Amino acid sequence: MLPQSSRITLKQFNLVMEKGNIFHSPLFWVRVLKNQQETRIASVAPQKVVKLTVFRNKIRRKTYEALRQIKESISNGNYIVVFAKVNLCKHSQKDILNDLKTLFVKAGVLG
Repeated sequence: MLPQSSRITLKQFNLVMEKGNIFHSPLFWVRVLKNQQETRIASVAPQKVVKLTVFRNKIRRKTYEALRQIKESISNGNYIVVFAKVNLCKHSQKDILNDLKTLFVKAGVLG
């Protein structure tokens, strides 16, 4: 799981939602705000995707684990908010990781 020190605060989240660029993939969509002091990441599992809190938390944990694995490859100075598009409970960790890598390359934050 991604450490708390690498996650976005509420103030930073609102800034990304206002000014961040949007990128899409089959499993996720992200908002990226570049040229910040440090790299921070958030994962969101909307209630529109999955109704039960248990499954939303499971999706967030799976996403944070994949983000932890690729955090070292992400270029420095980005705020990133990752939103799940579909119920990821049925997808393997490898599928999630590959989709995030592809999406981050598309967004220009994976170097």
